[in-house]
This record gives sequence, C-alpha cells and structure tokens, in this order.
Amino acid sequence: MKKRILSLMVILGILSLGLPTLAQDDYKESENNNSMSRADRFYARAENAVVEGDFYKKGDRDYFKLYADETGIMKIKFRYDGDPEIRIKIFNSDKEVIYDEKEVAHYFNYKHELEEDDYIYVCVDHCKGSYDGDYRLYFKIV
Repeated sequence: MKKRILSLMVILGILSLGLPTLAQDDYKESENNNSMSRADRFYARAENAVVEGDFYKKGDRDYFKLYADETGIMKIKFRYDGDPEIRIKIFNSDKEVIYDEKEVAHYFNYKHELEEDDYIYVCVDHCKGSYDGDYRLYFKIV
C-alpha cells in the first residue's frame, strides 16, 4: 500500500511540473511590442503555437521575434475576422525585409527555412479599418 501511495505521489508530482506535451501552445501578445527591440519572443517547435493579439488603435504595430527550436521550415499563418487593412512584414535576423505583404485581408501564409536558434521578425501593422475582434498568429517548425 505504501508503494502505491508513493507511486501516486511521484506521478502527481511529475504532472504538477507541467512537463511539455504535444498540445498547442497559446500565448497573448503584450501591448508594448511596437518595435523590434520590444518584440514578443517565442520559440517555434514541431507542435502548433498561436499568439492571440489585438489592435490597440490605427497604426498599431505588433512585432514578434520567432526562434527556430530546430533546423527546418517555419510555417506562419495569420488569421483575422474583422474588416482591417493589414500589412505584414517579415525580417531576417539582420533586420532586412525578406517579405512584405501590403494588403492582407483576412489571412496570410508564409514559409521560411531556418537553422536551429536562428530567428525572424514578424510585424503585424494595422493600417486602417475595423478595430473589432482580435487576430491569431500561428507558427511551427516542420
């Protein structure tokens, strides 16, 4: 009986540590991420991750610094259900623009090859349109 109780305590202790699973990671953007130096930082892994963001005002820019947890293709998706005019820019680690989509309506897809621990910046820029609702930025390494 003592062994069963001890085994149960060990299992509960492991579960309480929050060991990683293959479930989707959910994050919320900070509202102070309006430049590359203040970009929200996340690691892209093999499992899906999503950042939920919202637009504070017209001209609000949100920057994300996405690191590759391993060498591979980083897949990025952007989804928004409102009526915005969105511009999405992707920058390499040297802060050079490598992609610029000037009029994203409701969705955006992008792929980029990265080495382990390399990173890219994603800038979501709300140019004009509705402020209602929030957006989702999905990313993972494959």
